[in-house]
Amino acid sequence: MKTLLRSLVSSTIASLVLLLKPIGCKAQEAPVNMNILASVARSCQKDATDPNYYKRMDINPPDFTSVTQAIAGYQVLNLVKGCIDDRYHYSLLIKKYPWLVSTGDILPNYPGSVIVGYIATIHPPGLRMLDCVGSKDPLSKECDAMRMSISEGGRYNQFGYDPGHFPYAYYVCPRCVVAHDEVSGSQEKILQGFIQWFLSLKIPQRRAINAFLGDDAKAVQMRGMLSNESQQAAQRYEEIRAKVEQQNLEQRRNQLLGQ
Repeated sequence: MKTLLRSLVSSTIASLVLLLKPIGCKAQEAPVNMNILASVARSCQKDATDPNYYKRMDINPPDFTSVTQAIAGYQVLNLVKGCIDDRYHYSLLIKKYPWLVSTGDILPNYPGSVIVGYIATIHPPGLRMLDCVGSKDPLSKECDAMRMSISEGGRYNQFGYDPGHFPYAYYVCPRCVVAHDEVSGSQEKILQGFIQWFLSLKIPQRRAINAFLGDDAKAVQMRGMLSNESQQAAQRYEEIRAKVEQQNLEQRRNQLLGQ
């Protein structure tokens, strides 16, 4: 099984040369930033299949030993794609708002920039962020939607590995997972930290975040565009990986035939 993982990763590493070459997008698809994709693909190929990466977060690492090679290969691809989706999204967010990285934490070791990205990916309806912040009370009725959206609702390390579920912080901010799980009653405390963090920002920064996380159509569209481009990036990675594997297969066949 280790040989399988090495072959899957190494064949994809080779594809990174292609990632740097723009490939035509369909008209309805978001244009993928190939430089960002190449960067996150390299890091995701390393981290998503590394047991030590998950152990740092007190999470049981993926176990491929009890499944067939075909299933293991499918799960490895899903892990890497899930990682690419999240890390590409976060990279886009920081590219759009570079000042976010210096705005501090909502909890110790939990940057505000990460929670902004997380909230954006779940597209919450009727978030009422400004009303919630204005109340300054995470338990107020104005904060009901924010409180439900600010956290996964339980300890991250209870999720373990699920092929259909890739929590945003797993691949964007491992230390955020630890910080999240150390907080008792996490939704209330995380939301209180968010409120205090938001109020510490400069007015132009507050306006920018509201324009991104707000409830108006423009904000919803903006969040949708970032999520759509991130999904397209993960899909592009899969397409390039398949193309490289097919090329490698054809090369081996030609070598056998002396061509």
